[in-house]
Amino acid sequence: AANNLTYGASFVMNALQAQYYIYSENSNSGQFSPERAAHEYYTLTAAFATAGKGDIRINEFLALNQADTVDEAGQHEDWIELYNTTGNTLNLFGLYLTDLYSTPTKYAFPQNTLIQPYSYLTVFADQDSSTAKYLHCNFKLSGSGEMIMLSDGNGAVSDSITFGVQTTDISISRCPNGTGAFAPTTNT
Repeated sequence: AANNLTYGASFVMNALQAQYYIYSENSNSGQFSPERAAHEYYTLTAAFATAGKGDIRINEFLALNQADTVDEAGQHEDWIELYNTTGNTLNLFGLYLTDLYSTPTKYAFPQNTLIQPYSYLTVFADQDSSTAKYLHCNFKLSGSGEMIMLSDGNGAVSDSITFGVQTTDISISRCPNGTGAFAPTTNT
């Protein structure tokens, strides 16, 4: 309300944390808060739900991609699809993907990697660099078989699969999504 000396503002968080300062002025003066705004700031931390065990599942993968999905460069790359089994938007920051049990933290999800409720997230397994819209992990999938594991930084496994020899352009997926058994799927 006017003249109550209380002010407010709103903005959209596009990161887990935002650093900010306040500047206010009237016709006589201006003031920063904190006073040393060039060197100090306030921090606001966003409240996104973090994924618990089983909230994010390995839902589908393709280890021999020659004619299926392409990445932003138009290349046919191996890919892993994750599925959010909950009704909440979840942040994958703090979770890891790997293809080696001995290296559980091989690929760390970047800050602000969000997956919407009951939705999918594709990670290209091609050793390329991630972009603003496409995630690329630092390993490739082996067509002769191996494993994929999703875990947290404490070593707790959220989901994993060990698979054998793969067929070109035939993905392996869960049916129903997030809960069913893995079986070959023809992607056409």
